[in-house]
Amino acid sequence: MLAASWSRYGSGRLEFHLPGGAVPAGLAAIWRDFGVEICRHPARHPLAHRAPTYNKLLAIDAVPEQERLVLLDNDVILTGPPGALAGIGAGNVSASVADLARISPECLETLEAETGARLLRSPWSPWKEVSLARVAGRPAPRYEALYFNSGVVVFPEDETWPGLWHRRTRELSDFLAAHGLKDRAAVGSDQMSLSMAVGDFGAFEHLPPALHYKVFNFWEGHLPASGKGIFPRMRFRSSTSSRCGAMPRPCPRRIASISGRCCTNTGPISCWTRRC
Repeated sequence: MLAASWSRYGSGRLEFHLPGGAVPAGLAAIWRDFGVEICRHPARHPLAHRAPTYNKLLAIDAVPEQERLVLLDNDVILTGPPGALAGIGAGNVSASVADLARISPECLETLEAETGARLLRSPWSPWKEVSLARVAGRPAPRYEALYFNSGVVVFPEDETWPGLWHRRTRELSDFLAAHGLKDRAAVGSDQMSLSMAVGDFGAFEHLPPALHYKVFNFWEGHLPASGKGIFPRMRFRSSTSSRCGAMPRPCPRRIASISGRCCTNTGPISCWTRRC
């Protein structure tokens, strides 16, 4: 979906960075038809055994320093020209705050004390937690330390930036291993190291919702659906089951009410997501 939507709306070069293994010939041919450059890495990221999402860091070493990089997760879709990305400050890291604040204030305090990291501070509420709090009729939680989603990141024109993210990734992994914590459950893996690196870099700019659009932005009236330009495909995951019946409530009912369709609890999660 990313390749197809980029070929229609994007500009510049789109690279798919693939760590280890081979690409099926048919898929590689489709990507080439869309003008995608396939960049293979002989091995996965050294820390991929802890969090597969660390593999995306392989891409930042393969881009010439004089070029500006936009990092897009595989589930991102473009629904219009991403030309607004060109207006993002060249000296800033640009990203969106996350849907959930995965790290507890107590864990963050320990992390900063042991690694010397200092996250940027500014009062914020995660998108998903705002929506859930409103439905429940309670105030949304507020946090001070900024925590970013890594699905859409605009890199600064600065040669020191990639090294900061790499260094903080190693330190974060060591911290989690020392405390017996799992990357995804405790800190969202690369999202925490991104937040640490942004704090080191010190120059940051929020991506507007149009450039990292979430369904929560629509629910809260931040932007009409017609205004979205880049957004992640909506999906649901469960750590205990791949069946729809294990999904948390009330999210499925809320999605069903917005989409005007009924959801089923009997099919595989992939079918359930498509129906919704």
